[in-house]
Parts: sequence; structure tokens; C-alpha cells
Amino acid sequence: MTEQMVGFYTIVPEYIPFKEAQGVMQIMDHQFVKHDDQVYHLLENKLDTYKYSESGLEFVSSMELERDCEYLSGDDSGMLYLSPEIYHLM
Repeated sequence: MTEQMVGFYTIVPEYIPFKEAQGVMQIMDHQFVKHDDQVYHLLENKLDTYKYSESGLEFVSSMELERDCEYLSGDDSGMLYLSPEIYHLM
């Protein structure tokens, strides 16, 4: 994996292994946000939290949401934003 320039930004890929295997049927709709040492993973109506370290991602907790969400983002303060449909954000 090599870094790439996109406009004025440099994207540096990083392989982050899970400490325990994660089996899922869906492969296209995952959303991830990293803030400090926390990684948040959204898939449909489930928001998982992982602790990030050099050795990989360690599961911390899981939250079931009232309905499916398609979009996850975060800001610099660590606030997470979820939306049931991406076009509601535009």
C-alpha cells in the first residue's frame, strides 16, 4: 500500500487488523470513524466501538440503534453524526 495524492491531500493507507475475526455477510455498507484511540464501526442498525492500538482493534462495546443508518461521520471533538440516508446530509 502506498500513499496517494488526491487534490491537495495525501492519503496514507494503513492496515489495521482486528484482534478477533469479524464475520459479516454485508461487505459494501460499512462506515468507520477514528477519533483518538477509538474506532467506530457502523453497519445498518449497529454501532460498534473498538480501541485502536499498534497491535490492532480490540472490541469495546456495541449499541443497537432504533433504525438502520447509512452514514457515519465525526468532528474534531469526538462527536459522532449518524444519518439514516446519506442524501439527508447534502
